[in-house]
Order: sequence, then structure tokens, then C-alpha cells
Amino acid sequence: MRSATRAHLPKMIFQLIVVAALAASSADAFPGNNYGARVIGGHDAKRGQFPYQISMKWSLLGLVKQHMCGGSIINENWILTAGHCVTETPKLGKFYVDAGDFDFDTNEGSEQVIKVDKRITHPQYGGGVNFNDIALLKLSKPLKLGEFAQPIRLPAPNAIPTGTVTLSGWGSRNGHDSAGLNPQLPSKLQTVDLPLMDYETCLADWGSDSPLRDTNLCTGPPDGTQTPCQGDSGGPLVQIEDDGKPTLVGLVSWGPVPCSSPNHPAVYTRVSAFLNFINETIANN
Repeated sequence: MRSATRAHLPKMIFQLIVVAALAASSADAFPGNNYGARVIGGHDAKRGQFPYQISMKWSLLGLVKQHMCGGSIINENWILTAGHCVTETPKLGKFYVDAGDFDFDTNEGSEQVIKVDKRITHPQYGGGVNFNDIALLKLSKPLKLGEFAQPIRLPAPNAIPTGTVTLSGWGSRNGHDSAGLNPQLPSKLQTVDLPLMDYETCLADWGSDSPLRDTNLCTGPPDGTQTPCQGDSGGPLVQIEDDGKPTLVGLVSWGPVPCSSPNHPAVYTRVSAFLNFINETIANN
């Protein structure tokens, strides 16, 4: 999750957050002593509860693969994530998708780690804390779909969800780390249910000079006790429909510094506003 003191966080600061996290992980911190944390205010998911959830990982010279972002399986060849998971991550090294995983500390036999062949951001995404924060990852070979790796349903065009949604991810619990320099990443996938906030209320909290647009979604609660944080970026925000199945409504995009700041909602890319980008990118690649 990208962070902003107001919405306009200088791009350099976020880059330093990412590099600092990589520097810590490139020694022996993955998996390391920071494990045991969770999505702020969340709890352990159940294995197989979110089969569409992936971990986007980075590796240099084929060494340890470090979790960077979340994402969602669209089909056996494509992953949906945030644009800043492409633009604000290292140019060196290789990226992988880890599907079917639950506990990074345990080899469960359901993991599929596949190299990313293409990373395609929205053509009107300007990088940093910004709108149109969405990207697609094309895999070098297809996923084997099954119990622990399944596509998530996309929403109807321009649908505006209301009510309660569910977040999942391996993001930091350290919501009071204002610089994002000490992310406490969990080993087990975390989840939390969150209330959606209407656009007007979210805009009033962030201000008209923020990059918030009506193509975003926002979640509470207002006290900031339950929220995504560093490491949750690009991950899925879903809503359970009347048929009992989940629909992907949002992607973790940006929020306040520190993550658990009251009266500064977490902000997501609203997936229903970008179905043309998703469909055209898949068709053309």
C-alpha cells in the first residue's frame, strides 16, 4: 500500500520505503523475525479461503523471493494488481507470482511460483500516489487451476458497491511506522472485513487537492484500527454477492502515513471502472 501524509506523497519517499524494505529482506530477514504480524486489525485466514489471492514476489540473481505486493487471479494466464506495484518496484531482478500459498514459512504443496512475462500498467497512470492505479501481469506459463488457485469474478461495468467488503493480504501490522521502514510482514495470509465509505465522505476527509477520484473506493472504520498497510498493495478487496460467491471490487492503492491514522480512509482502485482496460489488454497480449 502506498502512503501519503496528505494524498500528495512525494514519489521519492515511497521509493525509499520500497528500497528500505528490499534492503532489509535481501540479507536474512525473509522469512525473518518480523513474522507473526497481520493486516492491521485482521486475523489469520483459513488455508484455501482466498484461492484468487497471489503474492507478487521479487528476486535478484535467483536468490530469495521477497513478497512485494498482492494481486488477484483473473484467469490462468493473467493477474490483476496495482499500477504502483510495477512502477515503484526495482527495474533489476525478476518478478514472480506465488499462487496457492497460505503460510510463507511452510511448504504446503499447493504453491505455484511462476515468472512474470509482462507487466502492463494503465496507459493513463502517472506513477506514485495517483489515480488509474491498476496493472496486469502476464505469466510465462499458465497456472494450474484448482482448489487453491482459482480466478475471481469481475464486477459489472461501473458498479458502485456498498456495505461490507473483505480484504486479504500479507501486509504489515506496523501501522505506526510512519516512514514504512520497518514493515512487519506476516507468514500467514491475513483477512479483515471492512465497511465501505461513500465517495463524498472520503473526499471530505482527504480534501479536494488529493488524487482521489470517483474511480476509487474507500474503507473505514474512521478510527483506523482496521486497514491495509505496506505489503497489501494491489491486493483484492472483495464483496460476497447474493449467490455466496466473491466479486473483486477493489485493489489496494494508497492511504495515510502511518497506516492506522484516524479519519484518513484507505483508498482502492475501483475495478468496475477499468473493465475495458482489463479486457483489451488481455485480448491484445
